[in-house]
Amino acid sequence: MLVANPVIPPIVTTILKINRHIAMTLSTQIQFKQAGLYRRFIPNLIIFLFICNQACAYTDWKSISPGGGGWCMGVFPHPTEPKTVWLTTDISGLFKSTDGGENFENKVGAILHAEGGQAVVPGYITQFAIDPAQPNICYYASYHLPASGNLWKSTDSGETWSKLPDTSALFGAAIIVDHQGTVFCVKRDMRQGNSDAPGELWVSADGGKTFEIRKMPFPCVLDKYRQTIRLAVSKSNRLYACNPFPAEKGMYYTEDKGNTWKPVEGLAGKTVGAIACSPTKPDLTLVICSDTSIYYAEDGKKFTLSIKKVTPVRGNYTGDSKAVGIGISKSGIILAAVAGSVPTFKSVDNGKKFTILDSPILQEDWRFHTNSCHNLTGFAASPCGEAFYRTTSTNVMASLDGGNRWAIRCKGIKILCLITAPVVDISDPGRVHFAAADKGHFYTTDLGATQNGWFSSENQFCGVSAIGQDTKHPEVFYKLLHAPNGPDDHAAIYKSIDRGVSWSRTNPKGDLGIRFRVIGTLIVDPKDPRHLYLSTTTPKREFGKAAEAADPIYHLLESNDAGVNFKPVKDSPKSLKKLILADSGNIYGVQGYFAVGCPAYKYDRKAQAWSKIYEKGVSDLAVDAHDENIMLLSDYTKGEIMKSSDGGKTWLAKKDMNGKSIWARSVYIDPIKPSYMLASAQNGNGGHAGILRSTDAGETWHPLVSNYQSAHIIGFVYGGIPGRVYLWAAGNGAARMDGLYADEYTGSRISGKR
Repeated sequence: MLVANPVIPPIVTTILKINRHIAMTLSTQIQFKQAGLYRRFIPNLIIFLFICNQACAYTDWKSISPGGGGWCMGVFPHPTEPKTVWLTTDISGLFKSTDGGENFENKVGAILHAEGGQAVVPGYITQFAIDPAQPNICYYASYHLPASGNLWKSTDSGETWSKLPDTSALFGAAIIVDHQGTVFCVKRDMRQGNSDAPGELWVSADGGKTFEIRKMPFPCVLDKYRQTIRLAVSKSNRLYACNPFPAEKGMYYTEDKGNTWKPVEGLAGKTVGAIACSPTKPDLTLVICSDTSIYYAEDGKKFTLSIKKVTPVRGNYTGDSKAVGIGISKSGIILAAVAGSVPTFKSVDNGKKFTILDSPILQEDWRFHTNSCHNLTGFAASPCGEAFYRTTSTNVMASLDGGNRWAIRCKGIKILCLITAPVVDISDPGRVHFAAADKGHFYTTDLGATQNGWFSSENQFCGVSAIGQDTKHPEVFYKLLHAPNGPDDHAAIYKSIDRGVSWSRTNPKGDLGIRFRVIGTLIVDPKDPRHLYLSTTTPKREFGKAAEAADPIYHLLESNDAGVNFKPVKDSPKSLKKLILADSGNIYGVQGYFAVGCPAYKYDRKAQAWSKIYEKGVSDLAVDAHDENIMLLSDYTKGEIMKSSDGGKTWLAKKDMNGKSIWARSVYIDPIKPSYMLASAQNGNGGHAGILRSTDAGETWHPLVSNYQSAHIIGFVYGGIPGRVYLWAAGNGAARMDGLYADEYTGSRISGKR
């Protein structure tokens, strides 16, 4: 019996870097050398190098995702360079553009720092500030984990970064720098049950070397991912602060760097959502409230109502800091924006009067227009120019003419959220599709080898939750678009007859009954392509409420007319996050939205009956393509890989090579050689972390010697060619491996066993 490869010694790893060239050169010489050293030594050397190469190189993973990026969280124009603008994101850090947003470059994605023995990419950067007195100095506060947060500083405009000492308490803190170089940070307070206590303001007069702690005028207990403290500094160095979510009424200011605070007249009881200070007038300040009313103050203290209400906020954004934005340019143009509203609101008289600008998106960017305004996450004006920027969860929009026209600026802002399985074209394995959730649909024609090989459909920045292919007619694809026209609209199914290049809606006028913010699985029956299955789930925070409601949209849905109409499958469980369609027609599914306590089910298509094959705790399920009785699942509650050989009636736990439980998140059974299996394991119960492989149908498990050891892999899929597998991971995109079977010609020889 073949065994998995042991860890290869470092000397062999070093040799692997040069073995390909040596092997090719020597093999040519051997054709002409039939005796002596070449006959005895060189062939053995070549075999040895070849074996080592297969053991490692073929099990290495190659990145195949469009990149990383996540949500765009905020935009920060440079104080002295009109064409320089910074962008913060919730996962992949900080991006910078020096050409007015035409091109962006990640400025912290390459930084890795060890925290708790694990390499961590600084992510969840929602707070950023530039020193207006010395613009080459900038700061950011990352929120990835409290242990890997801290305040970071750059003195060369973001080329290099250093972690400021003794600032671990400032993970995810709100930051601003006044015109004297004083750094202000509002500590992210994660206390529970003590929300009435004033927050902490950290003040540094020496560029972050030391801090003094002062009190904020209101509590600063914040949502885990949402940074809502708003800070602004006037030209006269008056510091403003508010907390719009949760709604802390009013706004406060300090003129002595936080020693004393005063409430702003005229804003008592109002929930201020955004603040803008004039870059030229020392005290001109404007605010826009969560009810979309706008106030202005020419002396920075006494605010007067300008507009009682701009426009209703679309969706459930009222009171949310993402709802509104306001900015003042160098020449004094004032623009205000509201989530869910395409128009912007303009003033040229210091905010006393506003006019409505029905600002169009430039024609060349028409495909990005959908959902381009609903999730307003940031809004800012250039303090040294006339550019305005607004960010949504998916892109950056720029206006260079005072808000009259807007253009999408997204080049270089890499895409993330690949939380659905890759779909490999059955007729062209080099063509791989991704449903990137809120980031849209992407496909590659060169296995993801180059960024130029990535393409997107006309619905790029819409919410694509699932993709499926008609295997009888490989040119036909379907996808679930879960937010076609904004947060209040229902989802729709789109169809492509040219391998995903162009799409049209299958049911242009009808309502499929699928609501916003769903993630799903879309399967086209290979025996009957007009028969589609669609599962939809809802985010975990809404799962309990949805599961209790008698609402058909969370059931398994089926269509018998190629996606024109859907209806619930009788008695199906709600919120199935994964579907497996067996050759027999039976359906298997796991319930939940990445939850850890959900069961697995089987649907007997002939009997039209559901049965529970595993009680709870399932994070992933795999079924043997050749023998439906053989199944593999990961019990995330117990920390076990479980195997069944009788169709789910009984289950046995499988251990790793040290006899310990395998805390797996995802599992895989190869459809060509089912004896080969994969699992992504975490360090539960002191076990192995990384990717494990079994070559004996799950009886024994060993580490897969490779370059990819992430414990956050969501799943694996077959790559269209024997031995090829794709994985996709939370926060890390996707990757491809071509050597699942590499141990067939290396494992037994290297280990000395047969």
